[in-house]
Amino acid sequence: MTQTPQNFKGGDVWTVIIGIHNALVGVGYGLLVLFFAMGIFQSAASFRDFQRPEFALRHFIRFILAKLAVGSCMEIMTAIFSVCGGIIATVMSGMGGSVSTAATLPGEIVTAIEGLGLLESIPLWLVSLLGSLFITVMSFILLLGDLSISQGDAAELLRRLPVDLSPERRAVVETACKLVGKVTYFGGGKSSVIGWDSRWGTLRKVRADGNSTTGTYRPFGLDCSGFANWVFYNISGGSYILGHGGGTHTQHTYCTPITWAETQPGDLVFYPNDTHAGIVGGWDESGNIQIIHCSGSHNNVVITGKAGFAIIGRPMYYSS
Repeated sequence: MTQTPQNFKGGDVWTVIIGIHNALVGVGYGLLVLFFAMGIFQSAASFRDFQRPEFALRHFIRFILAKLAVGSCMEIMTAIFSVCGGIIATVMSGMGGSVSTAATLPGEIVTAIEGLGLLESIPLWLVSLLGSLFITVMSFILLLGDLSISQGDAAELLRRLPVDLSPERRAVVETACKLVGKVTYFGGGKSSVIGWDSRWGTLRKVRADGNSTTGTYRPFGLDCSGFANWVFYNISGGSYILGHGGGTHTQHTYCTPITWAETQPGDLVFYPNDTHAGIVGGWDESGNIQIIHCSGSHNNVVITGKAGFAIIGRPMYYSS
């Protein structure tokens, strides 16, 4: 699947394609001139339109773009093949770690493929093309569903965590950082999935009561309480549901009140009247507290200062 079309089956299939392409290019140029002339006369209300510079410029730009599409279609297709082949080669070389083992087909299969005639090899070439496109699409899906910590601010926050921080609290912050910049805000969005939720990013209807986006269709994600719940659900292996599945206020009731001086990474913070919630992530280089939360205004999981957060609580998870 990493072989170029020019080298497939010794180039015989590609030679046929080039011949067909050259014939179709001539036909395409003829049709282009014909439709260009028809388009000009159909869009002109009178002969005075031909004297307007913007009228001529608009049709001239359309003609140039159409000519490039007809004349460069083969180059565009080969570029797509090259990109797909490069992605597949990269994915295959990265499987199983940085050192990969060369993979070879059994000799019987190689002999059977090389023995195919021109017509019989065309379906094989098409199958290979579809396979390369499938692997390319799946590669992008895997990249989108990656739970590695790739955001610079998240990595820096983890680097500054206290050395003596308990494993439970460290797990909370690390798990929260995995979604930074990757999951959008969705009113009423909840998830009880260990790891990446396949629904994230798919178009869903917002049904949260009182939310300004209710009734609209948006990429599915999490709200602030759903984000906090997903974090604690994942670090506990699904055994702990923060706030017993309720919203921000319910989560707050399952926390012990503490002061800002007592706060540690992994504690929860709340807006007044429990209108928003976040997780304490640590401190920046200036000693300012950093909060990880799924923000509607940022439409993503973000790391910010404590602006807006007025109350702090310690989840009962740490004492259970």
